[in-house]
Amino acid sequence: MSKLGDMYALYQKELYGREVFEDEDGFIMYSKYDDNSIYLHAIFVKPEKRRKGAGTNLEKKIIDSLKPSVAFCYVDLTTNNPTLSLNSILSAGYTIFSASEVSIVLRKVCNE
Repeated sequence: MSKLGDMYALYQKELYGREVFEDEDGFIMYSKYDDNSIYLHAIFVKPEKRRKGAGTNLEKKIIDSLKPSVAFCYVDLTTNNPTLSLNSILSAGYTIFSASEVSIVLRKVCNE
């Protein structure tokens, strides 16, 4: 990660307790909870790696590493291309957990 990226990750950890998992293709910012669930706050994949499975690989790596019982994530409907994000998340096995006018929360049962 860049120096700025490292500082942003430190800011997220200090302010919200969020962790960052990264590989050469991108990163996931997440929180792990005592009930063995995780919440994926942000997923970023380098533009040249998109639509090539890099996001799915990142998500698989974090689930394999943390072994949560359930994973949650959300789509902010006010961002660019929320439909693209939603379709990617649904294709990874998530289902809609709740929705509002500005966001959709999704849930995936892991390690059954």
